[in-house]
Amino acid sequence: MFIDIKNILPKSVERSGAGRQIEAAKIIEVFDNMKNALLPGHIASKAKALYIRSGVLYIASLSGIVTQELKYKESDIIEYINKAVGREAVKKIRFLA
Repeated sequence: MFIDIKNILPKSVERSGAGRQIEAAKIIEVFDNMKNALLPGHIASKAKALYIRSGVLYIASLSGIVTQELKYKESDIIEYINKAVGREAVKKIRFLA
């Protein structure tokens, strides 16, 4: 007579509209973890993913050097994030100074 919660929870999240917010938080977390692997620690701390809107991931950077390094690796970053999320969620990255 009981319904397993693993069957109810995904449907409830989808109906509430929280699914996109959860995915956005996951994308930001994946980038923040990935940047530490891509860049040395003192440089990685100068970049932070802010938000995602319409398939564009916005990243704040405190250094032009960091921005250039991330632009150089942009396609790898997009591919890695989309693979982690399981769909093409990020199409482009924009850098904010």
